[in-house]
Amino acid sequence: MGKYSNVHINKSLGRNIYGQDVAERNRIGYCYCQIHPGYLTEAILKEKNCIAHNCRWLKKFEDHNFWVNREERKQGKKENKRLKREVEHNENLILDLLREETEDIQNFCVLAVNKVDDYYMVRCVYLYNNIGYEPRSHLKEAVEYVSEITGFNIQTSFIQNTYQNKKELIRKVKENENK
Repeated sequence: MGKYSNVHINKSLGRNIYGQDVAERNRIGYCYCQIHPGYLTEAILKEKNCIAHNCRWLKKFEDHNFWVNREERKQGKKENKRLKREVEHNENLILDLLREETEDIQNFCVLAVNKVDDYYMVRCVYLYNNIGYEPRSHLKEAVEYVSEITGFNIQTSFIQNTYQNKKELIRKVKENENK
């Protein structure tokens, strides 16, 4: 790069920065440093840490597979990071909306929302009492409403329990999740 980018490289010599012969297929760049001029292989590049140092003497052979694959990996990581942020945002949105819609249901709690394949799984806990009240029908309405608003496919999973204290129930469920 810089003032050395137009310098002619004698590819017939093929010596690395240590003076050893290097096959042409292994040459991913050239170092113009006066102390150790020569071709760079992937191993030497990593050993010298040229990329992290942003070495001004490094001339990349951009058409080599190493650089092409490196760029593809970087793009893949960026895309994965973006998708992960998007899924996390969607999970939080669904969780907030469902908690808002179900806050008036007694002895009921929406614990978590997780992305599974092509749908979101909502895990709920409710206390079962002897009266026979089940909040499933109320939740069904809330899930349909949230699904309509967000456009996401939402499934539900219930944990039924007989604990009398809602806080104790939630603590027990979270303990089981951590195991």
